[in-house]
Amino acid sequence: MPLTTDIQALTYALLNGKVGKSRLLAGALTDTLSPKNLPAIIYEIDSPASVSNAPRTGRGTAANITFTALSSSRVAARDTCDAVLSALMDSVGERPPSQPNSWFTRVTITQEPVSVTSAPVSGGAIHQYSAVARVIARRDPNR
Repeated sequence: MPLTTDIQALTYALLNGKVGKSRLLAGALTDTLSPKNLPAIIYEIDSPASVSNAPRTGRGTAANITFTALSSSRVAARDTCDAVLSALMDSVGERPPSQPNSWFTRVTITQEPVSVTSAPVSGGAIHQYSAVARVIARRDPNR
């Protein structure tokens, strides 16, 4: 059976603290709909699958990551979305202390940041930009 990499945990480990003052949340709005809790970045993992290429079959996982940046300012939402993509691209090859046996080997941006909506909430507006990246993560073959 192939060993897959926990891309959700790896994404958090690599990006947490690297996106300024933005909160990083795995696939949950929780309390982000209040402008005082913004900016925030929500990420969701889609279609994880074992990578079957050499040299070690099953020691890698490919997946799509959708990032949604929320802010009370359109410019801040766009900048936050750009920042998370830059941090993701810069993380290639890095092994975070909390996930020392896993790392991203490839990141491909498949959707540039696009404005999705602005919704009136609590007397203000929350602006949303989304982007998608295709990642390949590897695991240390000795672990």
